[in-house]
Amino acid sequence: MKSKVSIFGSAAVLGAMLTAAGCGSDKAAPVATSSTQVATSQATLNNDGTLTTSTAITAQTAGSTTAITIPAATTITAKDAAGNPVSFASLPVIYVSTPTSGVSGMPQPSTTGFTIDSTAGAVDVYFGGYASATFSQPVTITIPVDPAKVSSGIVLMNKKDGNGYVNIGTATITGNVATITTTSLCWFSVDDDFRSSTGTTGGTGGSGNGEGF
Repeated sequence: MKSKVSIFGSAAVLGAMLTAAGCGSDKAAPVATSSTQVATSQATLNNDGTLTTSTAITAQTAGSTTAITIPAATTITAKDAAGNPVSFASLPVIYVSTPTSGVSGMPQPSTTGFTIDSTAGAVDVYFGGYASATFSQPVTITIPVDPAKVSSGIVLMNKKDGNGYVNIGTATITGNVATITTTSLCWFSVDDDFRSSTGTTGGTGGSGNGEGF
């Protein structure tokens, strides 16, 4: 059975939401991480420091449905911690990390947006050596979730400055897998409850894909 869920655009907590926090460099421990080296047959470094995929690239955690799939002909721009473009020095390694201890394995920004007090499933996807990245077209991220905890499945993503999670759009829940699309990387988490920094419980939000992070 499939259901649509709202996605948020900064970083926040979601009871039935998907969240993203940390944007690669802001790790909280403990997490389990898998890595995939981008091969020369899969992508080309451009003169402007960006990267363009020649084929679709999938990076996946071992023994799990947690994964990112980048379509062919996607231009990737690496970003520093301040969100400024930086050049890829070489073909990067893609890291896919999942918390091994629930929300205690995720960044906890507290100044704005939402905080994370529960999660049905979470992932941090990033390129080694770079705080974040953006894509010229949406990429797909899948996360295993507990179906009992994601009836509404709001999706949150941490802002690049680490100051809070926000609604970034809509996720699809199929069985025990949440699927989202995004044009930037960070921590993502799915759950059915989230709370703003002011203590207000959040609800579903508008559509989006994380652009601008």
